[in-house]
Amino acid sequence: MDSDRWKRIEQVYHSALDLEDSRRSAFLEDTCGNDESLRREVESLLSAETAANSFLETPALDVLAKDLARQSDSSGGNIADDLQLAGKTVSHYRVLEKLGGGGMGVVYRAEDLKLGRHVALKFLPRQLADHPDAIAQLRGEARAASALNHPHICTVHDIDEFEGHPFIVMELLHGETLKQRIAGKPLRQETAIAFAAQIVDALEAAHANGIIHRDIKPANIFVTNRGDIKVLDFGLATISHSEATITETGLTKMPAVAGTLPYMAPEQLQHRAADERTDIYALGAALFEMTAGRRAFPQRSTAQLVDSVLHDLPSSPRTMNPSVSPKLEQIILKSLAKDPSERFQSAKEIAAELQGLSRTDRSSISPRLPIVAAAAIIVVAGMLIAVKQQWSARSTVRGSLQAATTLQITANPLDDPVIHDALSPDGTRVAYTDLQGLHLRTVESGETHSLPVPEGLCFR
Repeated sequence: MDSDRWKRIEQVYHSALDLEDSRRSAFLEDTCGNDESLRREVESLLSAETAANSFLETPALDVLAKDLARQSDSSGGNIADDLQLAGKTVSHYRVLEKLGGGGMGVVYRAEDLKLGRHVALKFLPRQLADHPDAIAQLRGEARAASALNHPHICTVHDIDEFEGHPFIVMELLHGETLKQRIAGKPLRQETAIAFAAQIVDALEAAHANGIIHRDIKPANIFVTNRGDIKVLDFGLATISHSEATITETGLTKMPAVAGTLPYMAPEQLQHRAADERTDIYALGAALFEMTAGRRAFPQRSTAQLVDSVLHDLPSSPRTMNPSVSPKLEQIILKSLAKDPSERFQSAKEIAAELQGLSRTDRSSISPRLPIVAAAAIIVVAGMLIAVKQQWSARSTVRGSLQAATTLQITANPLDDPVIHDALSPDGTRVAYTDLQGLHLRTVESGETHSLPVPEGLCFR
């Protein structure tokens, strides 16, 4: 392939990569036209990119599960991703439907026949049913989560076994993961702060019980339909310290440090002990993603990503989302410090920082808005009340000498009513305030001059 051809492929590939998945097909059709070879090359690169990104967000034991599944499929085995349990009765649970699954678990919705409630059953996939590490992880998840009775941690009710397949019984949640909620776009700052505060609350409870999660990430944080946060998947939680293991994949031996690469703290990658500050780093990475719409370290290759986590400083969230307040950015970057001693030292400490965010920080007032304008509106609004009293007194006298007439001057909607108003003594102008700011209107022509109200300022 000549250099010009490759440059063309690379150009189209990078242009397509910047688009949302739903728009790529139409873009390639318009750009490639009848050049099917060009389109195939670009689609191949995009497919490899998606696979690489998926791998980076997959915990090590999930990689093992998928590898075992591939080996079984290639050898002619009939290993399915699930146990085909829909419609069956498992212990005292009637399985209703499959909700989803991945390398490390298959989840079903079921009815608890004893208590008459709906629950979620999480099974190991068949290919891991006899794998000691996977079984230990499932049992560890059950033990860790069941020890924590907290509103922001998914409740585990029981652990059991069906025909040699272990499963745990969890509360059934309705909503979506935080990863799905972000979907490549930043959340509103108020929403990000509210979610982070609930995650911190859950971590504080876990840490108080000596439990380190070790795999905090948007995919393990659930947002219910009511907007409540539930921390999921305590399968990698530990009470003592992080241990590196070696897993045999059938193709090669790979170090399987606990966690998911883009959210792992430097000490995890260096096989050092994990503590509360390890979870705080992962929280910082998740909060960065909530506010910026992308990961703190977006590198695609494993080697580049590991190097960046160990050595590079993350970008400023405000360069990607100017509405992020300086205080919130400070909290995020401190959480992502390479040295654990430079991070927040406890969940309680970061909780206090989040709670201490001022109203100005929460409302994300643009730094470009002159402070003088905000002060002027406050002063003028106060003056308006005094002027109204003076004008009203004069108008009363004048009104007794003139015939009364009725003229509608403002027509504000119900959700933005006039808050204060005053008519000039000669009846030619009216000054009033609403939720949008201060307005001075000429009665005869309707010409209006307005000064908008900054975010966070209210005349009520």
